[in-house]
Amino acid sequence: MKSSPVLLAALLCAPLLSTSAFANGDDNFEGNSKNNANWGTDVVTGNGAMDDAGSRLNYKCASGTLEDQVDRPWIRTRLPYNSDWDMQIDLYNTTSPVSPFQVNSMGITLESPLSSDTTLYHEFYNSALGAPPARTGFSAQMDVAGTHVGGGDSGGPQGNSGAVRLHWNASSQTVTAYYDIDPSDGYQWISLGSFGLGAAGGGTLANGDWGMASTDQFFFSIYGYSSAMSVAVGQMEFNNFSETGGVAGGGGTRPAPTGSFRFPFPLGNDLLTRIASFTGNYKGTSPVVPARSYDLDVAQDESGKVMGMGTVDGVQDSGGNSDLSMNLGRVRTVNGEPVAETKSSFKGTADGMEASFKSNGTYVAELVDVGAPYEGVTGTSSYSGKANGIPFSGQNEPFEFEAPPGTEDNLKQAWSIDLELEERTVNGKVSIFASAILTRPDGDVIVFPEKVVKFSQTKGYNLKFKKGTNVTANPDTIDAKSSVTFTGLDFEENGGVLEASAGTINYKFLGQSGTANVTDFLAP
Repeated sequence: MKSSPVLLAALLCAPLLSTSAFANGDDNFEGNSKNNANWGTDVVTGNGAMDDAGSRLNYKCASGTLEDQVDRPWIRTRLPYNSDWDMQIDLYNTTSPVSPFQVNSMGITLESPLSSDTTLYHEFYNSALGAPPARTGFSAQMDVAGTHVGGGDSGGPQGNSGAVRLHWNASSQTVTAYYDIDPSDGYQWISLGSFGLGAAGGGTLANGDWGMASTDQFFFSIYGYSSAMSVAVGQMEFNNFSETGGVAGGGGTRPAPTGSFRFPFPLGNDLLTRIASFTGNYKGTSPVVPARSYDLDVAQDESGKVMGMGTVDGVQDSGGNSDLSMNLGRVRTVNGEPVAETKSSFKGTADGMEASFKSNGTYVAELVDVGAPYEGVTGTSSYSGKANGIPFSGQNEPFEFEAPPGTEDNLKQAWSIDLELEERTVNGKVSIFASAILTRPDGDVIVFPEKVVKFSQTKGYNLKFKKGTNVTANPDTIDAKSSVTFTGLDFEENGGVLEASAGTINYKFLGQSGTANVTDFLAP
């Protein structure tokens, strides 16, 4: 393999051999602490951690979860798009992952300055995924705008030590991934393949236009990753990092996306779960015999409970009051649809005669044609009661209810969430503050408390807003039932404007709930 003096001499003359003697920046990880001039704040997922003790940098994980990772961003320089650069690092991995789920890796992530979901990583892995035995190897993969476009793998096993290297050729706009299986005797680089990052392509493994201008600069991080396993100090080690061709930059990792973002619910998308409000005044004539005029104010609270107050011609409650108050049921989400589940009872008089009534029904909250030119809701109803001592009943009978003229707009489904992400310096520390305002379909405005959040270069924002204040109520009240959660929220630049590019939104209010991709909320 590498023991032949003739082969070694030949390789010493080859252009692929590099010792990074002219490095702009390097780090041998000596000492017992991170060099803060070289590296930024670690981005931690799960229980992963970096340990700077000793003469090497260690990735460790005291208690494994499904996903543990640490990204350590390089801040001393940035990498130019318009000139060549090179970077490399030695890696040691003596872990013993167990099938079928344990795996770990360590390497370099190259990051776009324009979009956090456009990345390229090159790593040394140790995997027991699938059938045993565990195997080591080298892999390089690329994502563009959140879509995996391709990559390559060395196959294995490849031993317990190695090195990875990325080289950027500015003229061809390609980055080539190299690996070495034993850096202890000098570097003999093996090409894994190349990636085209410009519009012209040119990569042997994959191509995807990163959309970068000649003046843009790449960011990069080193990382350690593990899944479903614990990693002790000394099992996954980094050493001898170097880069050449880097230039002075603004420092830090790619800036976390900030700004004001509005997410209005797209009423025209029938695949998304709607949230319905029935609050409003209803005035008309009942569809059953004898026809009675009614005038009811209906209110739906934050938990979905529906109440009615008003008058029905000739009807009084058991106390002889014409002003009636009754529980009408609730609204909740069933099979992805807002459904009104009516449940009401009455005891009093109708036209001076004793009357009692109980009913329950189910109606999808959607206006349909119930006989031109009228619209209303349809469903099924069960009921029983007495009128002047004569019993009546029905079981699971089809039922349609015509919306009284002028009340069609009482079925409200338009809502929005306004998100504010702002970078502020407090007591010398720079933080991202997130706040949100929910405007419900019934028009009530819920202001959620501001919170400090973190942006992950690989996972975006995870934001949960709950226990907001209803500022429409008088006086203001806490709404403990409304919540909005963003998971994996990420952004990319489009025409000079940041817009959501990835993530899901979970919304819950007015007794209903739904989940959607945030991109579904963007204007077409």
